[in-house]
Amino acid sequence: FNPDIPIIALTAAAMVEDKKKALQAGMNDHLTKPLNSEALYRTLNRYVPLQTSKPVLLIVGTDRAELKALAKEARVDYQVKIATNIAQVQNLVSKPHINHPSSGIQAWLPNRVWLSKNTIDQHDQLLAQLSELEIPFDWKI
Repeated sequence: FNPDIPIIALTAAAMVEDKKKALQAGMNDHLTKPLNSEALYRTLNRYVPLQTSKPVLLIVGTDRAELKALAKEARVDYQVKIATNIAQVQNLVSKPHINHPSSGIQAWLPNRVWLSKNTIDQHDQLLAQLSELEIPFDWKI
């Protein structure tokens, strides 16, 4: 038994009780069949993060000057991506993404999101989606 190796149950047993049993048995997480590739990617990324030089930060807002200032501040610690509308954000956080430098394929799932106080409309929907995906977010001025 190696505690550094995550064990993820993949089963047709999809009830809440089944997940509890799997976790109690020592599994780190639980996925159900039919396999959802997005859920698999998010789960694997949670336990075996992709090797990138910096974590990915998504900055969301509408004021270009503010976005530029936040991006400049964040570039020291993060690989920065910017979205200016809800469609961009939903597209970026809802699809499975791959970062495989040897193949030249680079896409991403953000590790954190910064939201401008003057952010996009429909932010309640966005916050719900971020919470569901377990992506932490912060409000920035």
